[in-house]
Amino acid sequence: MQPGQASTLTNNYGMVGIGNFSSNGQNTAPADAIDAKLDIDGDLRIRTVTQNNSLTRVLVIDENDHNRVHYADIDLPVSNGFTECADTNGAANLLADSKVNLNDYNLYFLTKEQTPLLDKNRVGIGYDCSDNLLGKLSVLQRHYQSVAENTFGGHFSNIDIAAGTSGIGYDFTGVYGEAIGMQPDGIKAINNGGMFFANNASINYGVSSFATRDVSSPNHIGHINIGGVFTGTNGKGQSIGIRSTGSNSDIRNYGVD
Repeated sequence: MQPGQASTLTNNYGMVGIGNFSSNGQNTAPADAIDAKLDIDGDLRIRTVTQNNSLTRVLVIDENDHNRVHYADIDLPVSNGFTECADTNGAANLLADSKVNLNDYNLYFLTKEQTPLLDKNRVGIGYDCSDNLLGKLSVLQRHYQSVAENTFGGHFSNIDIAAGTSGIGYDFTGVYGEAIGMQPDGIKAINNGGMFFANNASINYGVSSFATRDVSSPNHIGHINIGGVFTGTNGKGQSIGIRSTGSNSDIRNYGVD
Protein backbone atom coordinates (compact mmCIF):
# COMPACT_ATOMS: atom_id res chain seq x y z
CA MET A 1 0.00 0.00 0.00
CA GLN A 2 1.16 3.53 -0.73
CA PRO A 3 1.43 5.45 2.58
CA GLY A 4 -1.21 8.16 2.70
CA GLN A 5 -2.96 6.93 -0.47
CA ALA A 6 -4.22 3.44 0.47
CA SER A 7 -3.51 2.30 -3.09
CA THR A 8 -1.83 -0.96 -4.02
CA LEU A 9 1.67 -0.74 -5.46
CA THR A 10 1.93 -1.77 -9.10
CA ASN A 11 2.51 -5.48 -9.68
CA ASN A 12 1.91 -6.25 -5.99
CA TYR A 13 -1.81 -6.95 -6.13
CA GLY A 14 -3.19 -9.00 -3.23
CA MET A 15 -0.23 -8.17 -0.96
CA VAL A 16 -0.06 -5.85 2.03
CA GLY A 17 3.03 -4.01 3.17
CA ILE A 18 3.24 -2.34 6.58
CA GLY A 19 6.03 0.20 6.89
CA ASN A 20 7.66 2.72 4.60
CA PHE A 21 7.87 1.22 1.11
CA SER A 22 7.40 4.57 -0.70
CA SER A 23 9.81 5.97 -3.27
CA ASN A 24 11.55 8.04 -0.59
CA GLY A 25 11.74 5.17 1.91
CA GLN A 26 14.60 2.81 2.61
CA ASN A 27 12.98 -0.19 0.92
CA THR A 28 12.86 1.00 -2.69
CA ALA A 29 15.24 -1.44 -4.37
CA PRO A 30 13.58 -4.22 -6.38
CA ALA A 31 14.77 -6.83 -3.87
CA ASP A 32 13.03 -4.86 -1.13
CA ALA A 33 9.71 -4.58 -2.92
CA ILE A 34 6.59 -5.96 -1.28
CA ASP A 35 6.44 -9.57 -2.38
CA ALA A 36 4.60 -11.40 0.40
CA LYS A 37 0.97 -11.55 1.43
CA LEU A 38 1.99 -9.62 4.55
CA ASP A 39 5.28 -7.71 4.36
CA ILE A 40 6.26 -5.86 7.53
CA ASP A 41 9.11 -3.38 7.69
CA GLY A 42 9.42 -3.00 11.48
CA ASP A 43 8.63 -4.75 14.73
CA LEU A 44 6.05 -7.46 15.25
CA ARG A 45 4.22 -8.01 18.53
CA ILE A 46 1.63 -10.67 19.33
CA ARG A 47 0.20 -9.92 22.74
CA THR A 48 -1.46 -13.29 23.34
CA VAL A 49 0.17 -16.57 22.36
CA THR A 50 -1.21 -19.95 23.44
CA GLN A 51 1.07 -22.81 24.53
CA ASN A 52 1.10 -26.27 22.95
CA ASN A 53 4.06 -28.46 23.92
CA SER A 54 3.01 -31.26 21.57
CA LEU A 55 4.00 -29.27 18.47
CA THR A 56 7.46 -29.65 16.93
CA ARG A 57 7.60 -26.77 14.46
CA VAL A 58 9.03 -23.33 15.16
CA LEU A 59 9.14 -20.12 13.17
CA VAL A 60 12.55 -19.18 11.78
CA ILE A 61 13.77 -16.32 9.62
CA ASP A 62 15.92 -16.26 6.49
CA GLU A 63 18.35 -13.38 7.00
CA ASN A 64 19.36 -13.58 3.33
CA ASP A 65 15.79 -12.79 2.27
CA HIS A 66 15.06 -9.82 4.52
CA ASN A 67 14.02 -12.13 7.37
CA ARG A 68 11.31 -13.93 5.43
CA VAL A 69 9.54 -16.22 7.89
CA HIS A 70 9.46 -20.00 7.48
CA TYR A 71 8.80 -22.92 9.79
CA ALA A 72 11.36 -25.56 10.71
CA ASP A 73 10.88 -29.03 12.16
CA ILE A 74 12.75 -29.53 15.42
CA ASP A 75 13.54 -32.66 17.37
CA LEU A 76 12.13 -31.89 20.79
CA PRO A 77 12.47 -34.48 23.54
CA VAL A 78 8.89 -35.36 24.31
CA SER A 79 9.21 -36.06 28.01
CA ASN A 80 12.62 -35.68 29.63
CA GLY A 81 14.62 -32.84 28.10
CA PHE A 82 17.75 -34.98 27.62
CA THR A 83 19.53 -36.10 24.45
CA GLU A 84 19.94 -39.74 23.43
CA CYS A 85 23.43 -41.19 23.07
CA ALA A 86 22.80 -41.86 19.37
CA ASP A 87 22.28 -38.16 18.66
CA THR A 88 24.95 -36.63 16.39
CA ASN A 89 23.58 -33.14 15.72
CA GLY A 90 25.21 -31.51 18.77
CA ALA A 91 22.01 -31.05 20.75
CA ALA A 92 23.80 -32.27 23.89
CA ASN A 93 26.68 -29.80 23.58
CA LEU A 94 26.95 -27.07 26.19
CA LEU A 95 27.70 -23.72 24.61
CA ALA A 96 29.25 -22.16 27.73
CA ASP A 97 30.09 -22.90 31.35
CA SER A 98 26.73 -23.69 32.94
CA LYS A 99 25.28 -24.04 36.41
CA VAL A 100 22.26 -25.07 38.43
CA ASN A 101 21.32 -22.91 41.41
CA LEU A 102 19.68 -25.28 43.91
CA ASN A 103 18.07 -22.26 45.60
CA ASP A 104 17.42 -24.09 48.90
CA TYR A 105 15.97 -27.12 47.12
CA ASN A 106 17.31 -30.62 46.42
CA LEU A 107 18.04 -32.24 43.05
CA TYR A 108 17.19 -35.95 42.86
CA PHE A 109 18.04 -38.61 40.30
CA LEU A 110 15.31 -41.20 40.78
CA THR A 111 15.30 -44.94 40.13
CA LYS A 112 12.05 -46.40 38.91
CA GLU A 113 10.22 -48.13 41.71
CA GLN A 114 9.19 -51.39 40.02
CA THR A 115 11.87 -54.04 39.26
CA PRO A 116 14.74 -51.79 38.14
CA LEU A 117 17.51 -53.48 36.14
CA LEU A 118 20.57 -54.09 38.29
CA ASP A 119 23.11 -52.69 35.81
CA LYS A 120 20.99 -49.67 34.82
CA ASN A 121 19.77 -46.49 36.52
CA ARG A 122 23.36 -45.28 36.94
CA VAL A 123 25.08 -41.94 36.44
CA GLY A 124 28.45 -41.67 34.69
CA ILE A 125 30.77 -38.64 34.64
CA GLY A 126 33.67 -38.69 32.19
CA TYR A 127 32.53 -41.87 30.43
CA ASP A 128 31.42 -42.46 26.86
CA CYS A 129 27.92 -43.71 26.23
CA SER A 130 29.20 -47.22 25.36
CA ASP A 131 31.22 -47.57 28.59
CA ASN A 132 30.05 -49.86 31.37
CA LEU A 133 29.18 -48.04 34.58
CA LEU A 134 30.19 -50.12 37.59
CA GLY A 135 28.66 -47.99 40.32
CA LYS A 136 25.52 -46.00 41.01
CA LEU A 137 27.75 -42.98 40.47
CA SER A 138 30.79 -43.68 38.29
CA VAL A 139 33.43 -40.99 37.79
CA LEU A 140 36.33 -41.29 35.34
CA GLN A 141 39.25 -38.90 35.07
CA ARG A 142 40.72 -39.54 31.63
CA HIS A 143 42.85 -36.99 29.82
CA TYR A 144 43.73 -38.18 26.32
CA GLN A 145 47.29 -36.82 26.51
CA SER A 146 50.03 -37.21 29.11
CA VAL A 147 49.72 -34.70 31.94
CA ALA A 148 52.36 -32.95 34.06
CA GLU A 149 50.26 -32.19 37.13
CA ASN A 150 48.29 -33.92 39.87
CA THR A 151 44.84 -35.13 38.90
CA PHE A 152 41.94 -36.56 40.91
CA GLY A 153 39.23 -38.97 39.85
CA GLY A 154 37.07 -37.57 42.64
CA HIS A 155 37.76 -34.72 45.03
CA PHE A 156 35.70 -34.07 48.14
CA SER A 157 36.30 -31.22 50.54
CA ASN A 158 34.48 -30.37 53.77
CA ILE A 159 35.26 -26.90 55.13
CA ASP A 160 32.38 -26.56 57.62
CA ILE A 161 33.28 -24.92 60.93
CA ALA A 162 31.88 -26.06 64.27
CA ALA A 163 29.68 -23.81 66.36
CA GLY A 164 28.11 -24.24 69.77
CA THR A 165 29.25 -25.13 73.26
CA SER A 166 32.90 -25.94 73.87
CA GLY A 167 33.44 -29.62 74.67
CA ILE A 168 30.69 -30.95 72.42
CA GLY A 169 32.22 -33.22 69.80
CA TYR A 170 31.31 -33.00 66.12
CA ASP A 171 32.58 -35.05 63.20
CA PHE A 172 33.32 -33.32 59.92
CA THR A 173 33.96 -35.84 57.18
CA GLY A 174 35.36 -35.38 53.71
CA VAL A 175 34.28 -38.79 52.42
CA TYR A 176 31.99 -41.32 54.10
CA GLY A 177 31.26 -44.76 52.76
CA GLU A 178 29.15 -47.56 54.16
CA ALA A 179 27.98 -50.99 53.10
CA ILE A 180 25.21 -52.06 55.48
CA GLY A 181 23.03 -54.52 53.56
CA MET A 182 21.72 -57.16 55.99
CA GLN A 183 23.26 -60.29 54.43
CA PRO A 184 21.61 -63.70 54.98
CA ASP A 185 23.21 -66.21 57.33
CA GLY A 186 25.13 -68.95 55.55
CA ILE A 187 26.19 -66.76 52.61
CA LYS A 188 29.82 -65.63 52.84
CA ALA A 189 29.16 -62.08 51.69
CA ILE A 190 31.47 -59.20 52.62
CA ASN A 191 30.38 -55.61 53.18
CA ASN A 192 33.19 -53.17 52.38
CA GLY A 193 32.74 -49.63 53.64
CA GLY A 194 35.58 -48.58 51.36
CA MET A 195 37.80 -50.37 48.83
CA PHE A 196 40.88 -48.86 47.19
CA PHE A 197 43.16 -50.21 44.49
CA ALA A 198 46.34 -48.79 42.99
CA ASN A 199 48.42 -50.28 40.16
CA ASN A 200 50.87 -49.61 37.30
CA ALA A 201 53.08 -46.94 38.92
CA SER A 202 56.62 -47.26 40.32
CA ILE A 203 55.09 -46.67 43.77
CA ASN A 204 51.50 -47.68 44.46
CA TYR A 205 49.54 -46.85 47.61
CA GLY A 206 46.19 -48.52 48.12
CA VAL A 207 45.44 -45.91 50.77
CA SER A 208 47.49 -42.85 51.65
CA SER A 209 46.55 -41.01 54.83
CA PHE A 210 47.95 -37.76 56.21
CA ALA A 211 46.95 -35.85 59.32
CA THR A 212 48.71 -32.62 60.35
CA ARG A 213 48.21 -29.08 61.60
CA ASP A 214 48.60 -25.87 59.69
CA VAL A 215 51.31 -24.02 61.61
CA SER A 216 49.38 -20.79 61.13
CA SER A 217 46.33 -22.23 62.93
CA PRO A 218 45.53 -21.36 66.59
CA ASN A 219 47.44 -23.39 69.20
CA HIS A 220 44.42 -25.45 70.25
CA ILE A 221 44.02 -26.78 66.72
CA GLY A 222 45.80 -30.05 65.93
CA HIS A 223 46.67 -31.28 69.42
CA ILE A 224 46.17 -34.86 68.25
CA ASN A 225 46.88 -35.98 64.68
CA ILE A 226 46.38 -39.63 63.77
CA GLY A 227 47.05 -40.96 60.30
CA GLY A 228 44.50 -43.76 60.64
CA VAL A 229 42.04 -45.15 63.15
CA PHE A 230 40.77 -48.70 62.61
CA THR A 231 38.30 -50.50 64.83
CA GLY A 232 36.86 -53.97 64.64
CA THR A 233 34.07 -54.76 67.08
CA ASN A 234 31.08 -57.01 67.81
CA GLY A 235 32.23 -59.88 65.60
CA LYS A 236 30.70 -63.30 66.37
CA GLY A 237 34.00 -65.04 65.63
CA GLN A 238 36.65 -62.33 65.26
CA SER A 239 37.05 -58.57 65.55
CA ILE A 240 40.18 -57.25 63.85
CA GLY A 241 41.22 -53.63 63.83
CA ILE A 242 43.78 -54.04 61.05
CA ARG A 243 44.56 -56.98 58.80
CA SER A 244 47.32 -56.34 56.27
CA THR A 245 49.44 -58.39 53.92
CA GLY A 246 52.50 -57.58 51.86
CA SER A 247 53.40 -60.12 49.18
CA ASN A 248 55.01 -60.89 45.83
CA SER A 249 57.69 -58.21 45.98
CA ASP A 250 61.09 -58.93 44.44
CA ILE A 251 62.90 -57.52 47.48
CA ARG A 252 60.79 -56.83 50.59
CA ASN A 253 57.19 -57.30 51.65
CA TYR A 254 55.64 -55.33 54.49
CA GLY A 255 52.23 -55.98 55.94
CA VAL A 256 52.59 -52.81 58.01
CA ASP A 257 55.51 -50.38 57.85
